[in-house]
Formats: sequence, C-alpha cells, structure tokens
Amino acid sequence: MHELIFLALATSAISVTITRSGVFAKQRSWLLEKNLWLGRLVSCPYCLSHWVSAVLVGMYQPVVVSLWIGVDLLVSVFIVVALSAFRCVKLRVFF
Repeated sequence: MHELIFLALATSAISVTITRSGVFAKQRSWLLEKNLWLGRLVSCPYCLSHWVSAVLVGMYQPVVVSLWIGVDLLVSVFIVVALSAFRCVKLRVFF
C-alpha cells in the first residue's frame, strides 16, 4: 500500500508541473490552439492526473486487491488519483 502513496506523490508532482509551471507554458498554449480537448487536459492538474496515474500504475503495477489484474490496476489508478487530488487541493492553500 505504501507504493500507492509514492505513486500519488509522483502523479501530483508531474501533473502540477505540466499544468502550472512556466516551463510547459508554450506547449500548453500550442496544444490549446491545435486541439481544445488536449489543451484543456494539460491545463487541469486533476484531469491530467488520471492519465499520469494510469501510466505510472501500468508501469509499476502495484497489488491492492489481487482479484484480477484488470480490477487491481483500475482500483490502483483511482486510489492514486484520489490521493494525488487530495495533495493538489492541499497545495492550493499555499499558492
């Protein structure tokens, strides 16, 4: 279960970095011009965290419920998204 906390922290950090930092500002504005859906996706930390979480969980494959690998990965993705969203909400207080 500890691995989910680390994945959530990584998901939150990656999502906030891509959606809020100045380093990716040009890429965000370019995507917004080319494709509205993708532009909005990379402008919202919560929205992007679903995709980042899916990639990280797919790479790391943590075991949570051990019923079936598909169910396990899906549950892991949503746990990681929930934990990372909680961290993002907490971080907003400090910005």
